[in-house]
Amino acid sequence: IHDPIVIGHRGSAYGVENTLEAIQGAIDAGADYAEVDILLSSDGVPMVIHDANLQRLAGQDVNVYDLTAAQLKETPLSQYGCTGAIPRLEEVVAYCEGKILLAVEYKLHGREQVNLIDQVMQVMAKSAWQKHSIYLSLDFGLVSEMRSSYPAYATGYCVYGNVGQLSTGSLREMNISFLLVEE
Repeated sequence: IHDPIVIGHRGSAYGVENTLEAIQGAIDAGADYAEVDILLSSDGVPMVIHDANLQRLAGQDVNVYDLTAAQLKETPLSQYGCTGAIPRLEEVVAYCEGKILLAVEYKLHGREQVNLIDQVMQVMAKSAWQKHSIYLSLDFGLVSEMRSSYPAYATGYCVYGNVGQLSTGSLREMNISFLLVEE
C-alpha cells in the first residue's frame, strides 16, 4: 500500500532512550519518525520518559508523578554507556522541527491531576509542522479519547505481540488511523 515507514523506538539506541541524543540518533539513521513516550510530571507538564518509576534509568526509586518538571529535568539518566536528561515535550518538539516527525505515545501513571491528552495537544498545537505527527497508546481508552477529542489527527492503537486474525471490518469498528504491532 505504501513504502515502509521507519520509526525509531524511544528515539534510538544511540543515547539514553527518549532523550534528545536518542532522537538525534533516529535523525542520523534517516528514520521517518521518532517514537517518544509521554508521562505527566506532578505539576502536569508532559515529560518524555517511558517508565513511571526512575529506578531503571536513574537508579532512584522515585516516581515521575512525585516530581515536578524542573526536578525531572535535573535527574541524571544513564543507559548504554550514555548519559542524558529527561526532556519536556516542548523541548523535543522544538528540537525535531524540520528534522523528524514524532510518534507520540501516551502513557498513564494513574496519578494525573490534569488531562494527559489535552496537555500534550496544547504543546503540539504550538508547532504547525508537528500537526503531521502521529499519536498512539497501548491504552485503548486513551486512543478512543484522542479520536473523539482530536479527530483530525492520526491516532493508532499499539499492541504487543501477535494480534491474531483481524479483519478490515474489526479495524474500522475500532475507529483508528493505524494499528502498530510491537514484536
